[in-house]
Amino acid sequence: MSGRGVLPCVILGAVSLAFAAPIPRGVRGVVRDEAGLVLSGAVVRIKNTWSLRVRSYVTQRDGRYRFVGLDPNADYEIRAYYRGSSSPVERLSKFDPRPEVVVDLTVPVMKRSPQPRRPGIAQARSRKGTEPCLI
Repeated sequence: MSGRGVLPCVILGAVSLAFAAPIPRGVRGVVRDEAGLVLSGAVVRIKNTWSLRVRSYVTQRDGRYRFVGLDPNADYEIRAYYRGSSSPVERLSKFDPRPEVVVDLTVPVMKRSPQPRRPGIAQARSRKGTEPCLI
């Protein structure tokens, strides 16, 4: 075998690698509250900071989320929302070479103070001695 046939194959292989399509990347993680409990039903949003395209995912019982097929040449912002609270923004750089990145998010869950119960019209009427009204 001559050396002339090997050189063009090596050059052709190097050129095809240089023009190969970039490998899409992914992000996955778990959404938790400050106590470490997983949050079912949290909305995770990822935004491409160049195109401003936003994708959303609602976590299931295990609190997990996953985005695939992300552009490796773009920066992203990731944030989770749960019952009026949101996690801090996490950033994913286009210079991060990992094909799949794990980003766990923590949402500070607001504890709701109990609302004082105000009597409704039906309760107010029943206190006056008339017949109670059913709602």
